[in-house]
Amino acid sequence: MKWLYIPYFFLFIICLFLGFIFAEQNPTSVPLEFFGNSLPPVTVSIWVLGALAIGAVLGIVFTLPIVWQVKAMVAKINKQLLNCQKELDKLRTTPFSER
Repeated sequence: MKWLYIPYFFLFIICLFLGFIFAEQNPTSVPLEFFGNSLPPVTVSIWVLGALAIGAVLGIVFTLPIVWQVKAMVAKINKQLLNCQKELDKLRTTPFSER
């Protein structure tokens, strides 16, 4: 099962490599103004990669409740399925005269 994580590892390494290339090719420092507050000058690549990271984290945080809800529904349906299978097995083993 651990071999399923190998493609994700390689994808992570490729993204990391592309991020370093992006940082090397964009060394210009830029101050950022946000709601009237001036943030210190940092390279463009840091601003872009930081915004990407914040967006990814917010995306994960906002989808977690949905994932938890779906997992709970799946657990409930699996429990119902198990109960139905037990009942069906019980019905299959009872003779017709008792039905």
